[in-house]
Amino acid sequence: MTEIYAWIGGAFAVLLGIVGAYFSGHNKGKSVAESKAAQEKSEASVKAAQAVTEHQSTVVKEASNADQKVANSSDADVDSELLNKWQRKE
Repeated sequence: MTEIYAWIGGAFAVLLGIVGAYFSGHNKGKSVAESKAAQEKSEASVKAAQAVTEHQSTVVKEASNADQKVANSSDADVDSELLNKWQRKE
């Protein structure tokens, strides 16, 4: 009878070891996936920030070019351009 309990106990220990190994691997894989997701999220955030910075620099350059153009133009040229481009057309 003790031998049967020993076999049952041994089988239970092996089964418990298999289940423990499964959950250990599962937790390790989960932490790797979470760290990968966090890294991808931070990379996306950096790319978005770079895109915003590039857009802002483009806008600033265009505004600076417009200011330069107006500063170098005569008053009559500025008036005629405003009349031609910014007048409502009906």
